[in-house]
Amino acid sequence: MRISTVILLLSLSLSAEAKSYAGLMADLDRTEYEAGKLQDKIDSLDASISAQNDAVRTLGAELENRQSIMISKEKVLRERLKGLMSFSIPDKLGFITASNDFEDTIRTEALISMMLRKDLKEHEELSKSAQEVLSMKELVDQERKKLEEQRVQQSSILEELKKKMAKKKQLLEKAKRTVRSYQAFMTRLEKSSKRIESFTITGVDYLNTPSSITGLIAPLKGRILNGFGKFWDTRIRNWIYNKGVTVEADYGTKVSAVNDGVISYSGWIPAYGRVLIINHSDGLFSVYGHLAKAFFEAGDKIKKGSVIAYSGDSGSAEKPSLYFELRNPTNDIDPTPLFY
Repeated sequence: MRISTVILLLSLSLSAEAKSYAGLMADLDRTEYEAGKLQDKIDSLDASISAQNDAVRTLGAELENRQSIMISKEKVLRERLKGLMSFSIPDKLGFITASNDFEDTIRTEALISMMLRKDLKEHEELSKSAQEVLSMKELVDQERKKLEEQRVQQSSILEELKKKMAKKKQLLEKAKRTVRSYQAFMTRLEKSSKRIESFTITGVDYLNTPSSITGLIAPLKGRILNGFGKFWDTRIRNWIYNKGVTVEADYGTKVSAVNDGVISYSGWIPAYGRVLIINHSDGLFSVYGHLAKAFFEAGDKIKKGSVIAYSGDSGSAEKPSLYFELRNPTNDIDPTPLFY
């Protein structure tokens, strides 16, 4: 067989592997996106359930308050009735001894009767309003139970998606070991990096951009797994240039804003998973990737030190961690000193 034919066959083989790997990555991205959307629905359900719980507690407190007033009113009614009976049964209680004026006694009896009727009417109205509150509480409670059932269903679907993602990540790890897979991996990173860049170059003064980390705080504390710049990636067995750092963090660790700013992007980006990007209004942008949950949307104003997200393992993360970058339009900034 001629050498050119062997090279061609090898090239075709590597190309097929790359396409297969690219297909796996695209499939994983779709699954991660679906999982992210599903998680957003679950978060929304959690918020609704929390609101319903608050409503149930409020209505419960209102019901207890009205029932307490009814008990007090019933006590007053009993006292009124005793007073009325004292005038209605003279042979037992001797109303004459209480008053020497028969007309005064009659007027007093009529007054107590009127007050009794008024109290009875108030008691009926309280009873009716208490029943209305009880009905509202039952309706709200029923709605809360429906939401909880939906959450259980959505959570079950999400768990299945997570299992699929875990299997796909295992397949990707095997596929990354070929040269073409490495190329596909780098292409994916470059595309994702350019997408991040697209959110960090709008309306920026290129001549007045900082390159210092002075005044910034660390988004979280942790051991740096992959440092800034060129490093050897053991997964794909090749060199990679890292524009940020990957920091080890338990799943669900609080991630803080490094400075004041405005959210310029909140969403999913292939390889980086769930991402938040903050514009610090001075040409500096901070990027937070592999998040499990983000608490803000594009356009939200952020204060330095505010908790903006939880760390996770979305995107190409092998384990729970935070991917963090500092960018400006002219150069990459090494954020490593923030973590020491």
